[in-house]
Amino acid sequence: MRLQKTERSALAHHLNDPQLLLLCLFVAAGVVAGYLAQKTVGTASNAELSVYLQQYADACARDAFVPASFLQVLAVYFRYPLVAFCLGFCTIGVYLLPVLCMVQGFFLSFSICCFAAALGRCGVYLAFAALGLRTLITLPCLLLLALQAFNGAKALRGTTRRRNTGKHSKVNQAYFILPGICSAALLLGAVLDITLLPHIFGWVLDKIA
Repeated sequence: MRLQKTERSALAHHLNDPQLLLLCLFVAAGVVAGYLAQKTVGTASNAELSVYLQQYADACARDAFVPASFLQVLAVYFRYPLVAFCLGFCTIGVYLLPVLCMVQGFFLSFSICCFAAALGRCGVYLAFAALGLRTLITLPCLLLLALQAFNGAKALRGTTRRRNTGKHSKVNQAYFILPGICSAALLLGAVLDITLLPHIFGWVLDKIA
């Protein structure tokens, strides 16, 4: 009971931190950069993506596609949140964590825009089918872990004050509560991704074909 109360308190503290808005702005900047970068992609590349998606659709129809391994899916889900968590233990994380959020926003936006450029509105539907679940889970986890890591990196630089050793001990113990919650969410997302996503993506392909 006490652990659940501590978890809720830690989560509420992070959601009310004004620096969360700053990290969200870096994600938004990455989204804009990804959109602008996609505009530089030639029509030949868009055509190649369209052909690849058609081949994937044909493979789905024949049940001949090879699904990704669970370890590959885990790597995709955990890569950005894990890097964010690790950056909380080094002072340079103050500078790299906003960049990490921007990179996440960039590649997410770039991927969606590539789908849209190759297939129009149908490409947007496919992008949401392919990336929607992953983004819904990984992006909040990344932002929360990046915020916690950002505060931790600031503390290492001596830019935040701790008034007593007792509080310092509690902060150290609470530091691992949020990563535990996020890890459980990411693991669940990876399981749903590998079990449901191929069927969802194939269903969307059938509808727009």
